[in-house]
Amino acid sequence: MPRLTIGITLESLGQPLRSAVITAAQAGIGGLVFDAVGPLSPDALGETARREVRHLMQSHLISALALRCPLRHGLDEIKGLEARLERLRQAMQLSFDLGARLILLGIGAIPAAEDDPTRHRMKTVLTELSQYGDRIGCRIAVDVGLEPIEIMLTFLQGIDTGSLGLSIDPATLLIEKQPIETTLLAAKGRLFHTYARDAIPRRIDRPAKEVALGAGDVDWLAWLGTLEAIGYAGALTIRQAASLQPLNDAKAAVQFLRRLGV
Repeated sequence: MPRLTIGITLESLGQPLRSAVITAAQAGIGGLVFDAVGPLSPDALGETARREVRHLMQSHLISALALRCPLRHGLDEIKGLEARLERLRQAMQLSFDLGARLILLGIGAIPAAEDDPTRHRMKTVLTELSQYGDRIGCRIAVDVGLEPIEIMLTFLQGIDTGSLGLSIDPATLLIEKQPIETTLLAAKGRLFHTYARDAIPRRIDRPAKEVALGAGDVDWLAWLGTLEAIGYAGALTIRQAASLQPLNDAKAAVQFLRRLGV
Protein backbone atom coordinates (compact mmCIF):
# COMPACT_ATOMS: atom_id res chain seq x y z
CA MET A 1 0.00 0.00 0.00
CA PRO A 2 1.15 3.63 -0.41
CA ARG A 3 3.31 4.84 2.45
CA LEU A 4 1.02 6.74 4.83
CA THR A 5 2.24 9.50 7.12
CA ILE A 6 2.41 8.16 10.66
CA GLY A 7 1.28 10.78 13.13
CA ILE A 8 0.60 10.85 16.83
CA THR A 9 -1.66 12.88 19.11
CA LEU A 10 0.01 15.22 21.55
CA GLU A 11 -1.99 13.63 24.38
CA SER A 12 -0.45 10.24 23.55
CA LEU A 13 2.98 11.62 24.42
CA GLY A 14 1.86 13.47 27.54
CA GLN A 15 4.46 16.18 26.98
CA PRO A 16 4.51 19.90 26.24
CA LEU A 17 4.69 20.70 22.54
CA ARG A 18 8.45 21.31 22.33
CA SER A 19 9.32 18.05 24.08
CA ALA A 20 6.64 16.18 22.11
CA VAL A 21 8.06 17.34 18.78
CA ILE A 22 11.51 16.05 19.76
CA THR A 23 10.08 12.74 21.00
CA ALA A 24 8.03 12.29 17.84
CA ALA A 25 11.06 12.94 15.64
CA GLN A 26 13.16 10.45 17.61
CA ALA A 27 10.41 7.83 17.24
CA GLY A 28 10.26 8.23 13.46
CA ILE A 29 6.87 9.96 13.45
CA GLY A 30 6.03 12.43 10.71
CA GLY A 31 3.29 14.58 12.21
CA LEU A 32 1.34 15.73 15.24
CA VAL A 33 -2.36 16.13 15.98
CA PHE A 34 -3.17 18.33 18.95
CA ASP A 35 -6.09 19.99 20.66
CA ALA A 36 -6.67 23.69 20.00
CA VAL A 37 -6.96 24.42 23.73
CA GLY A 38 -4.92 26.00 26.51
CA PRO A 39 -1.47 27.16 25.37
CA LEU A 40 -2.25 25.89 21.85
CA SER A 41 -5.59 27.67 21.51
CA PRO A 42 -6.14 30.37 18.88
CA ASP A 43 -6.28 33.02 21.63
CA ALA A 44 -2.93 31.93 23.08
CA LEU A 45 -1.04 31.71 19.79
CA GLY A 46 -0.55 35.09 18.19
CA GLU A 47 1.14 35.64 14.85
CA THR A 48 4.67 35.45 16.28
CA ALA A 49 3.90 32.31 18.30
CA ARG A 50 2.42 30.63 15.24
CA ARG A 51 5.60 31.29 13.31
CA GLU A 52 7.63 29.84 16.20
CA VAL A 53 5.49 26.68 16.28
CA ARG A 54 5.88 26.22 12.53
CA HIS A 55 9.64 26.71 12.78
CA LEU A 56 9.91 24.27 15.72
CA MET A 57 8.10 21.55 13.83
CA GLN A 58 9.84 22.16 10.52
CA SER A 59 13.25 22.05 12.20
CA HIS A 60 12.48 18.47 13.33
CA LEU A 61 10.78 17.47 10.06
CA ILE A 62 7.42 17.16 11.83
CA SER A 63 4.19 18.34 10.21
CA ALA A 64 1.05 19.64 11.86
CA LEU A 65 -1.48 17.07 10.63
CA ALA A 66 -4.68 18.35 12.19
CA LEU A 67 -6.13 20.24 15.12
CA ARG A 68 -8.79 18.64 17.27
CA CYS A 69 -11.57 20.91 18.49
CA PRO A 70 -13.14 19.41 21.61
CA LEU A 71 -16.45 21.06 22.47
CA ARG A 72 -18.03 21.16 25.92
CA HIS A 73 -21.43 21.30 24.22
CA GLY A 74 -22.35 19.94 20.81
CA LEU A 75 -23.50 21.76 17.71
CA ASP A 76 -27.07 20.78 18.54
CA GLU A 77 -27.31 23.01 21.63
CA ILE A 78 -28.55 26.53 20.96
CA LYS A 79 -27.17 28.17 24.09
CA GLY A 80 -23.73 29.61 23.35
CA LEU A 81 -23.79 28.28 19.79
CA GLU A 82 -22.51 31.45 18.13
CA ALA A 83 -19.56 31.57 20.52
CA ARG A 84 -18.74 27.94 19.70
CA LEU A 85 -18.95 28.71 16.00
CA GLU A 86 -16.55 31.61 16.39
CA ARG A 87 -14.17 29.39 18.35
CA LEU A 88 -14.28 26.80 15.58
CA ARG A 89 -13.64 29.41 12.90
CA GLN A 90 -10.62 30.63 14.85
CA ALA A 91 -9.36 27.05 15.20
CA MET A 92 -9.73 26.56 11.46
CA GLN A 93 -7.66 29.68 10.82
CA LEU A 94 -5.04 28.45 13.29
CA SER A 95 -4.93 25.07 11.56
CA PHE A 96 -4.39 26.81 8.23
CA ASP A 97 -1.67 29.04 9.67
CA LEU A 98 0.21 26.04 11.12
CA GLY A 99 0.04 24.17 7.82
CA ALA A 100 -2.34 21.41 8.89
CA ARG A 101 -5.37 22.84 7.11
CA LEU A 102 -7.59 20.26 8.80
CA ILE A 103 -9.66 20.19 11.98
CA LEU A 104 -11.15 17.09 13.59
CA LEU A 105 -14.58 17.64 15.03
CA GLY A 106 -17.00 15.58 17.10
CA ILE A 107 -20.51 16.89 16.52
CA GLY A 108 -22.43 14.59 18.87
CA ALA A 109 -25.31 12.22 18.19
CA ILE A 110 -27.34 12.91 15.04
CA PRO A 111 -31.14 12.78 15.51
CA ALA A 112 -32.60 10.03 13.31
CA ALA A 113 -35.71 11.90 12.14
CA GLU A 114 -34.95 14.04 9.11
CA ASP A 115 -37.52 16.65 10.16
CA ASP A 116 -36.00 17.00 13.63
CA PRO A 117 -35.19 20.73 14.22
CA THR A 118 -31.99 19.80 16.07
CA ARG A 119 -30.80 17.81 13.06
CA HIS A 120 -31.60 20.75 10.80
CA ARG A 121 -29.70 23.14 13.08
CA MET A 122 -26.63 20.88 13.14
CA LYS A 123 -26.67 20.66 9.36
CA THR A 124 -26.97 24.43 9.02
CA VAL A 125 -24.01 24.93 11.34
CA LEU A 126 -21.85 22.43 9.47
CA THR A 127 -22.77 24.03 6.17
CA GLU A 128 -21.67 27.43 7.44
CA LEU A 129 -18.40 26.04 8.84
CA SER A 130 -17.56 24.09 5.70
CA GLN A 131 -18.26 27.12 3.51
CA TYR A 132 -15.89 29.09 5.70
CA GLY A 133 -13.37 26.27 5.26
CA ASP A 134 -13.74 26.53 1.49
CA ARG A 135 -12.94 30.23 1.68
CA ILE A 136 -9.80 29.96 3.81
CA GLY A 137 -8.54 26.55 2.66
CA CYS A 138 -9.18 24.43 5.75
CA ARG A 139 -11.06 21.12 5.77
CA ILE A 140 -13.27 19.60 8.46
CA ALA A 141 -13.23 15.88 9.31
CA VAL A 142 -16.25 14.84 11.37
CA ASP A 143 -15.77 11.96 13.83
CA VAL A 144 -17.57 8.75 12.84
CA GLY A 145 -18.61 5.82 15.01
CA LEU A 146 -21.37 6.78 17.41
CA GLU A 147 -23.96 5.86 14.79
CA PRO A 148 -23.87 3.76 11.61
CA ILE A 149 -21.98 5.34 8.72
CA GLU A 150 -25.18 5.37 6.64
CA ILE A 151 -26.80 7.81 9.07
CA MET A 152 -23.79 10.11 8.91
CA LEU A 153 -23.64 10.03 5.11
CA THR A 154 -27.38 10.72 4.81
CA PHE A 155 -26.95 13.62 7.24
CA LEU A 156 -24.11 15.09 5.16
CA GLN A 157 -26.04 14.86 1.91
CA GLY A 158 -26.86 18.23 0.44
CA ILE A 159 -23.91 20.02 2.05
CA ASP A 160 -22.27 21.05 -1.20
CA THR A 161 -18.67 21.63 -0.21
CA GLY A 162 -15.35 19.94 -0.78
CA SER A 163 -14.02 20.78 2.66
CA LEU A 164 -16.27 18.47 4.71
CA GLY A 165 -15.26 14.86 5.24
CA LEU A 166 -14.81 12.13 7.85
CA SER A 167 -12.36 10.98 10.51
CA ILE A 168 -12.58 7.33 11.53
CA ASP A 169 -11.10 5.56 14.54
CA PRO A 170 -11.09 1.73 14.32
CA ALA A 171 -11.15 1.40 18.11
CA THR A 172 -14.30 3.50 18.34
CA LEU A 173 -15.97 1.32 15.71
CA LEU A 174 -14.95 -1.79 17.64
CA ILE A 175 -16.21 -0.45 20.97
CA GLU A 176 -19.49 0.79 19.47
CA LYS A 177 -19.92 -2.50 17.58
CA GLN A 178 -19.99 -0.80 14.19
CA PRO A 179 -18.83 -2.83 11.16
CA ILE A 180 -15.26 -1.78 10.46
CA GLU A 181 -14.75 -2.82 6.83
CA THR A 182 -18.15 -1.67 5.54
CA THR A 183 -17.78 1.65 7.38
CA LEU A 184 -14.47 2.32 5.66
CA LEU A 185 -15.79 1.27 2.26
CA ALA A 186 -18.78 3.57 2.66
CA ALA A 187 -16.43 6.45 3.52
CA LYS A 188 -14.57 6.20 0.21
CA GLY A 189 -13.96 9.65 -1.22
CA ARG A 190 -14.85 11.36 2.06
CA LEU A 191 -12.17 10.03 4.40
CA PHE A 192 -9.83 12.86 5.42
CA HIS A 193 -8.19 11.30 8.48
CA THR A 194 -7.89 8.05 10.40
CA TYR A 195 -6.47 6.98 13.74
CA ALA A 196 -4.30 4.05 14.73
CA ARG A 197 -5.87 3.08 18.06
CA ASP A 198 -6.54 -0.37 19.49
CA ALA A 199 -9.05 -1.65 22.02
CA ILE A 200 -10.73 -4.65 23.55
CA PRO A 201 -14.54 -4.46 23.26
CA ARG A 202 -16.84 -4.74 26.24
CA ARG A 203 -18.22 -8.07 27.37
CA ILE A 204 -20.68 -9.04 30.06
CA ASP A 205 -17.85 -9.45 32.55
CA ARG A 206 -15.74 -6.40 31.60
CA PRO A 207 -15.95 -2.90 30.15
CA ALA A 208 -14.30 -1.87 26.89
CA LYS A 209 -10.63 -1.03 27.29
CA GLU A 210 -8.11 0.91 25.21
CA VAL A 211 -4.81 -0.97 24.81
CA ALA A 212 -1.49 -0.59 23.02
CA LEU A 213 -1.42 -1.07 19.26
CA GLY A 214 -1.50 -4.76 18.40
CA ALA A 215 -2.72 -5.81 21.85
CA GLY A 216 -6.42 -5.43 21.07
CA ASP A 217 -9.02 -6.89 18.75
CA VAL A 218 -8.67 -4.53 15.76
CA ASP A 219 -7.77 -6.54 12.65
CA TRP A 220 -4.98 -4.31 11.43
CA LEU A 221 -4.25 -6.22 8.23
CA ALA A 222 -7.90 -5.89 7.23
CA TRP A 223 -7.99 -2.23 8.28
CA LEU A 224 -4.91 -1.28 6.28
CA GLY A 225 -6.02 -3.40 3.33
CA THR A 226 -9.36 -1.60 3.21
CA LEU A 227 -7.64 1.79 3.45
CA GLU A 228 -5.61 0.78 0.42
CA ALA A 229 -8.72 -0.45 -1.40
CA ILE A 230 -10.46 2.92 -1.05
CA GLY A 231 -7.36 4.83 -2.10
CA TYR A 232 -6.73 6.55 1.23
CA ALA A 233 -3.44 8.45 1.22
CA GLY A 234 -3.68 10.62 4.34
CA ALA A 235 -2.28 10.29 7.82
CA LEU A 236 -2.55 7.41 10.25
CA THR A 237 -2.48 9.01 13.69
CA ILE A 238 -1.39 6.96 16.70
CA ARG A 239 -3.72 7.57 19.63
CA GLN A 240 -3.02 5.78 22.89
CA ALA A 241 -2.79 6.43 26.59
CA ALA A 242 0.23 8.44 27.69
CA SER A 243 2.79 6.69 29.87
CA LEU A 244 5.99 7.40 31.76
CA GLN A 245 7.95 6.17 28.73
CA PRO A 246 6.56 8.21 25.84
CA LEU A 247 9.54 7.64 23.53
CA ASN A 248 9.56 3.85 24.03
CA ASP A 249 5.81 3.58 23.58
CA ALA A 250 5.83 5.79 20.49
CA LYS A 251 8.67 3.76 18.96
CA ALA A 252 6.82 0.51 19.68
CA ALA A 253 3.67 1.82 17.98
CA VAL A 254 5.63 2.99 14.93
CA GLN A 255 7.48 -0.32 14.69
CA PHE A 256 4.16 -2.20 14.85
CA LEU A 257 2.77 -0.18 11.94
CA ARG A 258 5.98 -0.48 9.94
CA ARG A 259 5.91 -4.28 10.30
CA LEU A 260 2.47 -4.16 8.68
CA GLY A 261 3.85 -2.26 5.71
CA VAL A 262 2.78 1.27 6.59
